[in-house]
Amino acid sequence: MPFSRHVLLVPVFLIASCLAAMDESAARPKTPVPDAAAQQTAKKAAGELFADRFKQAKTTAEKTALATDMMDAASKVQAGSADQYVLLKIARDVAAGTGDAATALQAVERLLGQFDEPAAELIGETLLTAARQASASAQHKAVAEAALTFAGKLADADQYETALRLCEAARSSAQRAKLYPLAKELTARIEEINRQQLLSEEYRKALSVLDAKPTDPAANLAAGWHLCFVKGNWDRGVPMLALGSDEALRAAAIKDLRGANSADEQAVIGDAWWDLAETRQGEERDTLRLRAGFWYRQAEPQLAGGLAGLKVKQRLKEIAVLGQRLRPLAGSRSEVVLSADSLPVGEVRRFGPDMSKVNAIALAPAGDVLLGGCEDGHAAVWEIGTGKELARRKIDGRIFGVAISRDGKLAACACEDTHAHVLNLNTLEPIGTIGPTGSWATRVAFATDTRNIIVATEKVNPLQIWGIEARRSLASLPSSSGNVRALCLSPDGQYVLAGFLQGGLCLYEAGTGKIVRSFKGQPAELSCAAFCPDGRRILSGGSDKIVYEWDLTTGTPIRRFEGNQAEVTGVSVSTDGIWLASSAKDGAVRLWNLNRGNLVGAWKLEGEARGVAFLPDPRFAVFIGGDGKIHLWKLPVPKPR
Repeated sequence: MPFSRHVLLVPVFLIASCLAAMDESAARPKTPVPDAAAQQTAKKAAGELFADRFKQAKTTAEKTALATDMMDAASKVQAGSADQYVLLKIARDVAAGTGDAATALQAVERLLGQFDEPAAELIGETLLTAARQASASAQHKAVAEAALTFAGKLADADQYETALRLCEAARSSAQRAKLYPLAKELTARIEEINRQQLLSEEYRKALSVLDAKPTDPAANLAAGWHLCFVKGNWDRGVPMLALGSDEALRAAAIKDLRGANSADEQAVIGDAWWDLAETRQGEERDTLRLRAGFWYRQAEPQLAGGLAGLKVKQRLKEIAVLGQRLRPLAGSRSEVVLSADSLPVGEVRRFGPDMSKVNAIALAPAGDVLLGGCEDGHAAVWEIGTGKELARRKIDGRIFGVAISRDGKLAACACEDTHAHVLNLNTLEPIGTIGPTGSWATRVAFATDTRNIIVATEKVNPLQIWGIEARRSLASLPSSSGNVRALCLSPDGQYVLAGFLQGGLCLYEAGTGKIVRSFKGQPAELSCAAFCPDGRRILSGGSDKIVYEWDLTTGTPIRRFEGNQAEVTGVSVSTDGIWLASSAKDGAVRLWNLNRGNLVGAWKLEGEARGVAFLPDPRFAVFIGGDGKIHLWKLPVPKPR
């Protein structure tokens, strides 16, 4: 598949954040929507406060500014109050009413983050309004791009009519903006949603029959087939297939339901699904092989040597080539789909350079591609859905750190040659070279303004803001020590966090480099740090084998996550803010529920595990293994609703 992307006018991080709100699997309670009386009182107060602004706002720019100011006001009132709810709701209405999808979705993101609103309906309604009111080409483009991403989610939530209306409106917007390839994509999406809706209707009809006659063979086949082959829900679908009218499917499903008490029995169940797959065609065949793989993966580690074990290994290799189809990664345009429900917990695939090792990784905001910096000085971009290398470029010296800009357009590499290299993310063509910095460039992050980057060096002036076009240092960031081990931008792009080898953490304004706060209390050498998606907490880890959670406002530790047996080398928090993953020097990978503080699971990679990043779908994360490859794993996280 060619690697191409539109220049998104609705930022991909905003799209990913709204998608996370739609997928949130629960664990975080939200504030109920205020009652009508409270809303009415708040509306009256807001109307009085912004009365002059409402009268003066005539142009699109003035209305966008009004919506932005109302969102700012919402951040200053009591969280969860009727005042906050009404300010955000009015801001959304004002922005959507002028065709500004990006600003309207910012208000939606904040509403969904605080209040118990139905996410799919709110996002769909917002984009439909923006589509109807859009007038400028840029507005039409923004609506069409956002709709293409959200429509699939609406369909997954069985909101077919809303998804279709949104796609129709978005296609019209794309045509008005003369974005004919995008209009073609939306036409294909409409056809796919129509197909899904038809299948869903057949499923509902089958359920209606089963209400009256639970053992009806034809209805059980229709319902079970939909659950297994369309939704990927084998737990619910297999019992229905076992009662269905397809004799071959029924026989395999009965074996599946009976389960297994040994690796040999697991392999036999896998064989049943594999043999059945050989009699089918296309996607049905591939999906049946995936189900065989579910049992083969459980059997393979315990199987003794011999032909049976070799057969299972060979078939798992074939499944790895043809069957790895996850749901589209949130925010991604990749056509490769991973069927998450069919995959067991554990490694899905590994990819990376053949003749070198990956030192650092950065995930694109859309979650579709990953940038890696390698020991031999190569930078590379891989498509996560396939593991396919999309672009590669040789840079002088080892690459110690990499970053991707918030708009997903630029890549940056911090290198042994005392320079930071800025590249086009799609092609890795050079855009600018920063330096020399005076010593090895070890970490890099884009500033709020993507015309500037923040570069960490090993010794001289450890943190500096550089202008990409100016190609000179614009400011030095104050620091008490050198040797920066972690450098990351806050979710809103306003702050940059630096973690130092000696254990200190400092928060800076990303635009000016002014120090905001220092964090004290981590006694050991620091190795890694990351922001939580809410932007109010940070995580860090180091040589004392503990992951620390910090309050960004006070600079004090909130909680410690213990259990690692070696230095913590990487931390990451899922986009829904529920799950914390860590990697350690002994190859251990650990998963915690961040809100409850309990350990969910632990696994071992070969050699040292040297970094971790969640994908937008919290069921998946990537790690750097001791083999220098990127390991894509499915985690034991509940399926997003």
